[in-house]
Amino acid sequence: MTEKILLGKHDEESIYLNLSMINRHGLIAGATGTGKTVSLKVIAEGLSQQGIPLIIPDVKGDLYSFLKKGVMDDNIEKRIKDLNITDFYFDQYPVQIYDVFAENGIPIRTTISEIGPVLLARMLDLTEVQEGIINIAFRIADEEGLLLIDIKDLRQILIYLVDNKEEISKKYGTISSQSIGAIQRRLLVLEEAGGDKFFGEKAFDIKDFFRKSADGKGEINIINSKKLIENKALYSTILFWLLSKINQAMPEVGDLDKPKLVFFFDEAHMLFDKANSQTIDLVQRLVKSIRSKGVGIFFISQDPTDIPEPILSQLSNKIQHSIRSYTAKDQKSIKAIAASFRVKEGENFSQEIQNLAIGQAYVSTLNEDASPSFARKTTICPPKSYLGTIDDKTLVETYEKSDLYSKYEEYFDRESAFEILTARIKEKEDLENLQNQAKEEERIEIKREKDLEKMQRQRQKQFSTLAKSTQTLTNSIVRSIGYRIGRDIYGMIKGIGKKNNKR
Repeated sequence: MTEKILLGKHDEESIYLNLSMINRHGLIAGATGTGKTVSLKVIAEGLSQQGIPLIIPDVKGDLYSFLKKGVMDDNIEKRIKDLNITDFYFDQYPVQIYDVFAENGIPIRTTISEIGPVLLARMLDLTEVQEGIINIAFRIADEEGLLLIDIKDLRQILIYLVDNKEEISKKYGTISSQSIGAIQRRLLVLEEAGGDKFFGEKAFDIKDFFRKSADGKGEINIINSKKLIENKALYSTILFWLLSKINQAMPEVGDLDKPKLVFFFDEAHMLFDKANSQTIDLVQRLVKSIRSKGVGIFFISQDPTDIPEPILSQLSNKIQHSIRSYTAKDQKSIKAIAASFRVKEGENFSQEIQNLAIGQAYVSTLNEDASPSFARKTTICPPKSYLGTIDDKTLVETYEKSDLYSKYEEYFDRESAFEILTARIKEKEDLENLQNQAKEEERIEIKREKDLEKMQRQRQKQFSTLAKSTQTLTNSIVRSIGYRIGRDIYGMIKGIGKKNNKR
């Protein structure tokens, strides 16, 4: 007989969730404060008890309470009595706490290459043109054998595109410096949000989500998402990436008696904010594909119509808590929700789901033959674990004592695109410096030779001038001496003439 999880009761009828049908996926919906978290906890506890590990993002900080046994109070006591549960007991469950920011939990990291251009573009909220440039960056990195591990690697490859855009544009199309600048600014926003801690090594091994405790319970893997949820694109993209990695890692197994893993996608509407047809198609194919891997997905949202119809139609196990109706749009939404359930004839489902009390829901699950059950108004069982928050000291002790924390705590940075391209730039700069130095030395040598030639010309000119001056002086001296000698000879001759006359 198929194993089941008791969800609650419809009058005296027990309402179960068949484990063999969980890979057909599910939906937990309803307005804030109507009991979605309790429904989630009841399913999660049942899965863990059956040895099935699960993944849950905690956006409010109230799901760490799986760690602690529940405490009896008036509300729980009344619920147990109303449901006539005779074997109820409180329990606690094995929890692993993860944090993509590596601040309050076991670090989850991956590389830029692993996340891929499509999800990275979504994470950065890029335009179609900017996404095209990211695709070119990944192609160039692949052709050049460059590892894209962290954000500085991606930033460096973008600089490479700018420096070589004329050549690259001839092959892949126009690369705009303005678009690359916009991407760089989006990377800065991601870094400031702490997203840079998500990219790096040691990269997380998806197999570590598939663990059981020593007593055979499936581990409840909680993704610390209080900070992560502040960046909607980052939150939804990381969760979708985790699902994609799980899908890639798991072999085809078909339908099983019970799933190998169950993934709860809280605030699921964020996955489809600004989603284009390509994104919706990507999610739709993933939801279909992962089913045959023995993995179930529960989407959690306030309004089921926030989930596109192609995906919503694949969610076979539905838990619909009360939904508010204030506007014409709300009324239209309620009609759409009612149309997605199998309702008994004569039942005013649209009206009833607006009047559900806290802790009540309309539940429709798949029977063992995969046929959908009628939607039944169900009072949900109380959870066995604690309802409330857990103190920070307990949380820190929980993840720090985990063997997975010591496995992933250390961050290391091996040689990748940043180091290689930086080295290339330095080599280029060194070569340019040597060339410039050689040119400068050549210029100095040429100048020295020109100066020498100039100096020689000047010396020759000076020598020529000096020679002329010397010749002039010599001529002058000679003339002067000649004149004096001539004068003296003339005087002598004249004197001799006088003497002869006297005689």
